[in-house]
Amino acid sequence: MFEYINYRLPFSYSNFGNIPYGQSFIGRIYYNASNSNGCTKINSIKEVNRESVNPIILVDRGQCSFVTKVRNVERAGGSLAVIIDDTYEKVESITMLNDGIGAGISIPAMLIGKKEGQILKNFLTKQPPEIAATASLYVNFDRENTDKRVKWEMWYTSGNKLSVEFLSGFSKFAQIMKNSTDFEPRLVSWACTHCDKDFLRRECLSNGRYCSISRENPEKMKGRDRLIEDLREKCLYQLLQKGGEAGKWWEYMDYVHQFCDEQVGEKCSELAHNNLSLSFNETMQCVNDSFNQISGGFPNMEIDDNKILIEEASKWKEYGSGYWPAITINERIYHGDMNPEQAFAAICAAFTVEPDYCRNFREELGSNQPHYSSAGAKILDKP
Repeated sequence: MFEYINYRLPFSYSNFGNIPYGQSFIGRIYYNASNSNGCTKINSIKEVNRESVNPIILVDRGQCSFVTKVRNVERAGGSLAVIIDDTYEKVESITMLNDGIGAGISIPAMLIGKKEGQILKNFLTKQPPEIAATASLYVNFDRENTDKRVKWEMWYTSGNKLSVEFLSGFSKFAQIMKNSTDFEPRLVSWACTHCDKDFLRRECLSNGRYCSISRENPEKMKGRDRLIEDLREKCLYQLLQKGGEAGKWWEYMDYVHQFCDEQVGEKCSELAHNNLSLSFNETMQCVNDSFNQISGGFPNMEIDDNKILIEEASKWKEYGSGYWPAITINERIYHGDMNPEQAFAAICAAFTVEPDYCRNFREELGSNQPHYSSAGAKILDKP
């Protein structure tokens, strides 16, 4: 008999595919030693076992991209791809990156440690076939949390259409969970200090330390103006949060991105402030104060560094994700589709105790899947 009960396998999720947060399943484990890395076509699971439900396919890391492996697993009929690391290291700190062609993959994937993977492979390859065929993996797609509150962040830029659409669609969920989550908008930019002067003047702040990451409709709005709107939105949230009115930030976001033709300039922002009874002067004072004014007086945004953007860039680098817009939940990158419903389910899955609104949402979707309080896996000796 071979059994780990409540033994948590260290792992990290891929940042592509569909991670079904808050759900769990049991599936039989498969491993083909003759195609161990999964870089070539994997034989269909139906050819091995027509009655297999939720098959989980193990493949070794190396020789090809994560995306190639996971796509081959999906095409073979796998419900979950488990990639076994080829080095003894802390897998929780590794991000399974999309190589640029991961769109369309619909199954989840995770990376587990070399030690744990070897235990699984030894059982599958060294036991008699009738015994190896009983090995199954039980997987919870939840996030660890030691608090009753969940912290989540939205990494975005105001000039990006997908960011705008997500924020607009998520507004109703944000209002529901405002008393049990800590939210913070986060800004994404990129550095190009070596770019030519015309580009720096048009697209960047602070001598190219922060440049607009959005290239949508450049003829309508300069990247520099997008960055200033990003700072306005960040400052506005900070001011409203201090006053206990953070919910108004979502109203502002809805307004400007509905009436400003996706290009939020100073005039439209001021109009939104006025219509929502917000102080435009206070917001702009916060923006101006965020610059480290070298010469004193009014900030020179082309030269002076920015305290907010310094912090944002440092934190974004720490997360190590090159993809945006993005969500972090309890300081871990959310890996899944950028749609409001799925992101809401992922945040719900991070609670130690499931709130009523999360339970109601799950029931409305017709899911009776219970909520689990910790992410992990266990190996069963029966399918």
